[in-house]
Amino acid sequence: MNIALEARSRLFFNLALRRPQAFVRASSTDAAPLSERQRRKAKHGEEVWVFACRKTRQVVFSFERKLSRHHVNKQLPFVGKKSKPENMRKDLWSPFLRITVPEGLGHVGRAIFKQLREFKHLHEVSWDGDLIFKTPSEYTEEERRRMKQYPRGPKPQRPRKQRAASINDMVGNVVADLATILAGTPKGGAMTITQLKMTPDRHANAIGKAQLNLRQVENKVKARLHKKAKELVHEEDELGGLTTDSETTAEKTVTAYAKLIHDAKLAIPEEAIFQLCPVTVSWVDEQNKEYAEKWSSNVTHEALELNLCRDVERLSHGPEIKDEASVEAEIKAEAAS
Repeated sequence: MNIALEARSRLFFNLALRRPQAFVRASSTDAAPLSERQRRKAKHGEEVWVFACRKTRQVVFSFERKLSRHHVNKQLPFVGKKSKPENMRKDLWSPFLRITVPEGLGHVGRAIFKQLREFKHLHEVSWDGDLIFKTPSEYTEEERRRMKQYPRGPKPQRPRKQRAASINDMVGNVVADLATILAGTPKGGAMTITQLKMTPDRHANAIGKAQLNLRQVENKVKARLHKKAKELVHEEDELGGLTTDSETTAEKTVTAYAKLIHDAKLAIPEEAIFQLCPVTVSWVDEQNKEYAEKWSSNVTHEALELNLCRDVERLSHGPEIKDEASVEAEIKAEAAS
Protein backbone atom coordinates (compact mmCIF):
# COMPACT_ATOMS: atom_id res chain seq x y z
CA MET A 1 0.00 0.00 0.00
CA ASN A 2 2.82 2.39 0.91
CA ILE A 3 4.64 1.53 -2.33
CA ALA A 4 1.54 2.36 -4.37
CA LEU A 5 1.06 5.66 -2.54
CA GLU A 6 4.71 6.56 -3.02
CA ALA A 7 4.55 5.78 -6.75
CA ARG A 8 1.36 7.80 -7.12
CA SER A 9 2.84 10.75 -5.23
CA ARG A 10 5.91 10.72 -7.48
CA LEU A 11 3.65 10.67 -10.52
CA PHE A 12 1.69 13.64 -9.17
CA PHE A 13 4.94 15.47 -8.44
CA ASN A 14 6.22 14.96 -12.00
CA LEU A 15 2.92 16.11 -13.46
CA ALA A 16 2.85 19.10 -11.16
CA LEU A 17 6.30 20.26 -12.25
CA ARG A 18 5.29 20.38 -15.90
CA ARG A 19 5.32 23.92 -17.20
CA PRO A 20 2.05 25.25 -18.60
CA GLN A 21 1.81 24.87 -22.35
CA ALA A 22 1.12 28.56 -22.93
CA PHE A 23 4.30 29.50 -21.05
CA VAL A 24 6.36 26.99 -23.04
CA ARG A 25 5.06 28.28 -26.36
CA ALA A 26 5.78 31.87 -25.46
CA SER A 27 9.35 31.18 -24.34
CA SER A 28 10.14 28.99 -27.33
CA THR A 29 8.78 31.63 -29.72
CA ASP A 30 10.90 34.37 -28.17
CA ALA A 31 14.03 32.24 -28.33
CA ALA A 32 13.51 31.16 -31.95
CA PRO A 33 16.34 32.42 -34.17
CA LEU A 34 15.53 34.85 -36.95
CA SER A 35 15.54 33.59 -40.50
CA GLU A 36 17.82 35.05 -43.15
CA ARG A 37 14.93 37.02 -44.62
CA GLN A 38 13.98 38.44 -41.21
CA ARG A 39 17.59 39.46 -40.55
CA ARG A 40 17.82 41.23 -43.91
CA LYS A 41 14.53 43.00 -43.27
CA ALA A 42 15.65 44.15 -39.82
CA LYS A 43 18.98 45.37 -41.22
CA HIS A 44 17.40 47.15 -44.18
CA GLY A 45 17.40 50.87 -43.46
CA GLU A 46 20.24 51.01 -40.94
CA GLU A 47 22.20 53.04 -43.50
CA VAL A 48 20.80 55.79 -45.71
CA TRP A 49 23.09 57.24 -48.35
CA VAL A 50 22.64 60.67 -49.91
CA PHE A 51 24.32 61.38 -53.25
CA ALA A 52 24.73 64.82 -54.82
CA CYS A 53 25.54 65.98 -58.32
CA ARG A 54 28.58 68.23 -58.54
CA LYS A 55 27.19 70.19 -61.49
CA THR A 56 23.52 70.79 -60.66
CA ARG A 57 23.60 70.13 -56.86
CA GLN A 58 20.69 67.72 -57.22
CA VAL A 59 20.23 65.11 -54.50
CA VAL A 60 19.29 61.41 -54.62
CA PHE A 61 18.66 59.03 -51.70
CA SER A 62 19.50 55.34 -51.55
CA PHE A 63 19.69 52.48 -49.05
CA GLU A 64 22.69 51.02 -50.84
CA ARG A 65 26.20 52.27 -51.36
CA LYS A 66 25.91 51.78 -55.08
CA LEU A 67 24.05 54.52 -56.91
CA SER A 68 21.99 53.01 -59.69
CA ARG A 69 20.50 54.69 -62.72
CA HIS A 70 17.05 53.69 -61.52
CA HIS A 71 17.38 55.85 -58.39
CA VAL A 72 18.47 58.88 -60.38
CA ASN A 73 15.80 58.63 -63.07
CA LYS A 74 13.04 58.06 -60.55
CA GLN A 75 13.96 60.76 -58.04
CA LEU A 76 15.00 63.62 -60.33
CA PRO A 77 12.05 65.88 -61.24
CA PHE A 78 11.11 67.37 -64.59
CA VAL A 79 10.89 71.13 -64.08
CA GLY A 80 11.24 72.28 -67.66
CA LYS A 81 12.71 71.49 -71.04
CA LYS A 82 16.19 69.97 -70.81
CA SER A 83 16.11 70.18 -67.02
CA LYS A 84 16.32 66.40 -66.57
CA PRO A 85 19.21 64.57 -68.24
CA GLU A 86 18.42 61.59 -70.42
CA ASN A 87 21.32 59.54 -69.08
CA MET A 88 23.10 59.63 -65.76
CA ARG A 89 26.71 60.75 -65.83
CA LYS A 90 28.28 58.70 -63.07
CA ASP A 91 31.37 60.88 -62.92
CA LEU A 92 29.25 63.83 -61.70
CA TRP A 93 27.66 61.98 -58.78
CA SER A 94 29.42 61.40 -55.48
CA PRO A 95 28.44 60.64 -51.85
CA PHE A 96 27.19 63.65 -49.93
CA LEU A 97 26.46 62.16 -46.50
CA ARG A 98 25.54 58.93 -44.76
CA ILE A 99 22.89 58.46 -42.07
CA THR A 100 23.45 55.56 -39.65
CA VAL A 101 21.03 54.30 -36.99
CA PRO A 102 21.79 51.66 -34.32
CA GLU A 103 21.58 47.99 -35.21
CA GLY A 104 18.07 46.59 -35.22
CA LEU A 105 16.40 49.99 -35.80
CA GLY A 106 16.11 49.77 -39.56
CA HIS A 107 12.50 50.96 -39.38
CA VAL A 108 13.79 54.34 -38.15
CA GLY A 109 16.13 54.62 -41.13
CA ARG A 110 13.32 53.71 -43.51
CA ALA A 111 11.12 56.40 -41.96
CA ILE A 112 13.92 58.97 -42.35
CA PHE A 113 14.33 57.95 -45.99
CA LYS A 114 10.61 58.32 -46.61
CA GLN A 115 10.34 61.75 -45.01
CA LEU A 116 13.41 63.03 -46.84
CA ARG A 117 11.88 62.07 -50.17
CA GLU A 118 8.54 63.63 -49.23
CA PHE A 119 10.14 66.93 -48.19
CA LYS A 120 12.28 66.95 -51.33
CA HIS A 121 9.21 66.45 -53.51
CA LEU A 122 7.45 69.25 -51.62
CA HIS A 123 10.32 71.63 -52.41
CA GLU A 124 10.18 70.62 -56.06
CA VAL A 125 6.48 71.27 -56.61
CA SER A 126 5.81 74.25 -54.32
CA TRP A 127 7.85 77.43 -54.21
CA ASP A 128 7.21 81.10 -53.58
CA GLY A 129 7.47 84.08 -55.90
CA ASP A 130 11.08 84.80 -54.98
CA LEU A 131 12.09 81.85 -57.12
CA ILE A 132 10.16 83.06 -60.17
CA PHE A 133 10.62 86.83 -60.12
CA LYS A 134 13.86 88.75 -60.14
CA THR A 135 15.02 90.86 -57.25
CA PRO A 136 15.63 94.60 -57.86
CA SER A 137 19.38 93.99 -57.84
CA GLU A 138 18.99 91.62 -60.81
CA TYR A 139 17.05 94.05 -63.01
CA THR A 140 18.54 95.21 -66.29
CA GLU A 141 18.55 98.87 -67.27
CA GLU A 142 15.48 98.39 -69.44
CA GLU A 143 13.65 96.57 -66.63
CA ARG A 144 14.55 99.27 -64.10
CA ARG A 145 13.23 101.98 -66.41
CA ARG A 146 10.03 100.04 -67.06
CA MET A 147 9.40 99.28 -63.36
CA LYS A 148 10.02 102.95 -62.51
CA GLN A 149 7.54 104.05 -65.15
CA TYR A 150 4.95 101.34 -64.35
CA PRO A 151 5.39 100.30 -60.69
CA ARG A 152 2.27 98.14 -60.74
CA GLY A 153 3.19 96.40 -63.95
CA PRO A 154 4.29 92.76 -64.23
CA LYS A 155 7.55 91.97 -62.49
CA PRO A 156 10.47 90.69 -64.56
CA GLN A 157 10.84 86.94 -64.37
CA ARG A 158 13.97 84.87 -64.23
CA PRO A 159 14.90 82.85 -67.32
CA ARG A 160 13.66 79.29 -67.53
CA LYS A 161 17.11 77.77 -67.10
CA GLN A 162 17.77 79.87 -64.03
CA ARG A 163 14.46 78.85 -62.46
CA ALA A 164 15.14 75.18 -63.20
CA ALA A 165 18.64 75.45 -61.71
CA SER A 166 17.23 77.03 -58.54
CA ILE A 167 14.65 74.27 -58.15
CA ASN A 168 17.21 71.53 -58.76
CA ASP A 169 19.60 72.92 -56.13
CA MET A 170 18.49 70.79 -53.17
CA VAL A 171 21.66 70.57 -51.07
CA GLY A 172 20.70 73.24 -48.55
CA ASN A 173 17.07 72.13 -48.36
CA VAL A 174 18.00 68.50 -47.73
CA VAL A 175 20.35 69.37 -44.87
CA ALA A 176 17.75 71.62 -43.23
CA ASP A 177 15.05 68.98 -43.67
CA LEU A 178 17.32 66.30 -42.21
CA ALA A 179 17.92 68.36 -39.06
CA THR A 180 14.16 68.84 -38.66
CA ILE A 181 13.41 65.14 -39.16
CA LEU A 182 16.06 63.94 -36.72
CA ALA A 183 14.77 66.32 -34.03
CA GLY A 184 11.47 64.40 -33.96
CA THR A 185 8.10 65.81 -32.95
CA PRO A 186 6.72 66.62 -29.47
CA LYS A 187 3.96 64.01 -29.81
CA GLY A 188 6.29 61.24 -30.90
CA GLY A 189 6.89 60.00 -34.38
CA ALA A 190 9.32 57.98 -36.41
CA MET A 191 12.32 59.12 -34.34
CA THR A 192 10.73 58.21 -31.00
CA ILE A 193 11.76 54.89 -29.44
CA THR A 194 11.53 53.35 -25.98
CA GLN A 195 14.17 52.03 -23.60
CA LEU A 196 13.80 48.61 -25.26
CA LYS A 197 14.78 50.05 -28.68
CA MET A 198 11.20 49.64 -29.91
CA THR A 199 8.59 51.94 -31.33
CA PRO A 200 5.85 52.97 -28.88
CA ASP A 201 3.34 50.69 -30.63
CA ARG A 202 5.63 47.67 -30.49
CA HIS A 203 6.40 48.36 -26.84
CA ALA A 204 2.68 48.46 -26.03
CA ASN A 205 2.17 45.20 -27.94
CA ALA A 206 5.02 43.58 -26.01
CA ILE A 207 3.41 44.60 -22.71
CA GLY A 208 0.05 43.24 -23.85
CA LYS A 209 1.53 39.90 -24.91
CA ALA A 210 3.42 39.54 -21.63
CA GLN A 211 0.28 40.31 -19.62
CA LEU A 212 -1.69 37.78 -21.68
CA ASN A 213 1.01 35.20 -21.02
CA LEU A 214 0.77 35.92 -17.28
CA ARG A 215 -2.99 35.38 -17.29
CA GLN A 216 -2.59 32.11 -19.17
CA VAL A 217 0.02 30.90 -16.68
CA GLU A 218 -2.16 31.87 -13.71
CA ASN A 219 -5.21 30.10 -15.17
CA LYS A 220 -3.16 26.98 -15.87
CA VAL A 221 -1.68 26.99 -12.38
CA LYS A 222 -5.09 27.46 -10.75
CA ALA A 223 -6.54 24.56 -12.70
CA ARG A 224 -3.71 22.20 -11.81
CA LEU A 225 -3.62 23.25 -8.17
CA HIS A 226 -7.36 22.74 -7.93
CA LYS A 227 -6.97 19.25 -9.37
CA LYS A 228 -4.08 18.53 -7.01
CA ALA A 229 -6.13 19.70 -4.01
CA LYS A 230 -8.95 17.33 -4.93
CA GLU A 231 -6.52 14.45 -5.11
CA LEU A 232 -5.07 15.29 -1.69
CA VAL A 233 -8.54 15.55 -0.17
CA HIS A 234 -9.46 12.18 -1.63
CA GLU A 235 -6.23 10.68 -0.29
CA GLU A 236 -6.88 12.15 3.16
CA ASP A 237 -10.38 10.69 3.22
CA GLU A 238 -9.14 7.23 2.27
CA LEU A 239 -6.10 7.06 4.57
CA GLY A 240 -7.31 9.32 7.35
CA GLY A 241 -4.41 11.73 6.80
CA LEU A 242 -1.65 12.77 4.42
CA THR A 243 1.66 11.00 4.18
CA THR A 244 4.97 12.81 4.51
CA ASP A 245 5.71 12.34 0.82
CA SER A 246 2.37 13.84 -0.16
CA GLU A 247 2.97 16.91 2.00
CA THR A 248 6.47 17.36 0.58
CA THR A 249 5.17 16.95 -2.95
CA ALA A 250 2.44 19.52 -2.36
CA GLU A 251 4.94 22.05 -1.01
CA LYS A 252 7.28 21.56 -3.96
CA THR A 253 4.37 21.86 -6.37
CA VAL A 254 3.25 25.16 -4.87
CA THR A 255 6.83 26.47 -4.91
CA ALA A 256 7.34 25.46 -8.55
CA TYR A 257 4.12 27.11 -9.71
CA ALA A 258 4.83 30.22 -7.67
CA LYS A 259 8.15 30.50 -9.48
CA LEU A 260 6.40 30.20 -12.85
CA ILE A 261 4.04 33.03 -11.96
CA HIS A 262 6.93 35.12 -10.63
CA ASP A 263 8.91 34.62 -13.85
CA ALA A 264 5.88 35.54 -15.95
CA LYS A 265 5.48 38.77 -13.97
CA LEU A 266 9.14 39.63 -14.40
CA ALA A 267 8.79 39.12 -18.17
CA ILE A 268 6.34 42.05 -18.38
CA PRO A 269 8.24 45.11 -19.70
CA GLU A 270 8.15 48.34 -17.76
CA GLU A 271 6.16 51.31 -18.91
CA ALA A 272 7.61 52.96 -21.98
CA ILE A 273 10.14 55.74 -21.52
CA PHE A 274 10.27 57.75 -24.73
CA GLN A 275 13.53 59.01 -26.16
CA LEU A 276 14.92 60.11 -29.50
CA CYS A 277 16.74 57.51 -31.55
CA PRO A 278 20.50 58.19 -31.67
CA VAL A 279 21.68 58.91 -35.21
CA THR A 280 25.15 59.36 -36.69
CA VAL A 281 25.57 61.61 -39.73
CA SER A 282 28.82 61.12 -41.64
CA TRP A 283 29.75 64.05 -43.87
CA VAL A 284 32.03 64.18 -46.86
CA ASP A 285 32.37 67.91 -46.17
CA GLU A 286 31.43 68.82 -42.61
CA GLN A 287 30.85 72.45 -43.56
CA ASN A 288 27.60 71.41 -45.23
CA LYS A 289 25.98 70.84 -41.83
CA GLU A 290 25.91 74.62 -41.38
CA TYR A 291 22.95 74.78 -43.77
CA ALA A 292 20.80 73.78 -40.78
CA GLU A 293 20.13 76.30 -38.03
CA LYS A 294 20.59 73.76 -35.23
CA TRP A 295 20.87 70.04 -34.60
CA SER A 296 19.22 68.04 -31.84
CA SER A 297 21.22 66.35 -29.08
CA ASN A 298 20.62 62.83 -30.44
CA VAL A 299 22.66 63.54 -33.59
CA THR A 300 26.38 62.81 -33.77
CA HIS A 301 28.46 64.28 -36.58
CA GLU A 302 31.60 62.75 -37.99
CA ALA A 303 33.66 62.86 -41.14
CA LEU A 304 33.12 60.12 -43.69
CA GLU A 305 36.24 58.05 -44.16
CA LEU A 306 38.09 58.97 -47.31
CA ASN A 307 38.75 55.35 -48.28
CA LEU A 308 35.08 54.48 -47.80
CA CYS A 309 34.06 57.46 -49.89
CA ARG A 310 36.37 56.35 -52.69
CA ASP A 311 35.05 52.80 -52.50
CA VAL A 312 31.49 54.07 -52.81
CA GLU A 313 32.39 56.22 -55.81
CA ARG A 314 34.19 53.32 -57.44
CA LEU A 315 31.22 51.05 -56.78
CA SER A 316 28.77 53.60 -58.19
CA HIS A 317 30.86 54.37 -61.25
CA GLY A 318 31.14 50.71 -62.16
CA PRO A 319 34.00 49.15 -64.12
CA GLU A 320 36.52 51.57 -65.50
CA ILE A 321 36.39 52.22 -69.24
CA LYS A 322 39.73 51.71 -70.91
CA ASP A 323 40.94 54.34 -73.31
CA GLU A 324 42.08 53.61 -76.86
CA ALA A 325 45.79 53.76 -75.99
CA SER A 326 45.50 51.06 -73.33
CA VAL A 327 43.43 48.88 -75.66
CA GLU A 328 46.01 49.21 -78.46
CA ALA A 329 48.82 48.40 -76.02
CA GLU A 330 47.04 45.23 -74.94
CA ILE A 331 46.49 44.18 -78.57
CA LYS A 332 50.16 44.71 -79.40
CA ALA A 333 51.24 42.78 -76.32
CA GLU A 334 49.02 39.84 -77.27
CA ALA A 335 50.32 39.90 -80.86
CA ALA A 336 53.93 39.96 -79.68
CA SER A 337 53.37 37.00 -77.40
